Amino acid sequence: NLGTVTSCFWDSDVNPDVNGVGNTSDPNVVGKTTTEMMKESTFTDANWDFVEVWDIGENQTYPFLRVYPAGDLNHDGIVNFINVVILALHWFEGTEP
Repeated sequence: NLGTVTSCFWDSDVNPDVNGVGNTSDPNVVGKTTTEMMKESTFTDANWDFVEVWDIGENQTYPFLRVYPAGDLNHDGIVNFINVVILALHWFEGTEP
């Protein structure tokens, strides 16, 4: 099966020896630093859809699909103590998160 890969990235800080797909270099598969991988502009410049498909916790996470993980009440891509606080506030107010 052959296919076309476009606008694909990997973290070159984590995997500095990777140079593309398999043993070859591909101009559509590009290494980016961890900092770049956590910036929306890296992906919007490559025409990724951050309106309907993707989201990112700017400077905190890699891109993730907009289907949020259970418990991620503030939709930052991270389930942490902040989400517990949000849940508690809604519980005290008797509202839905």
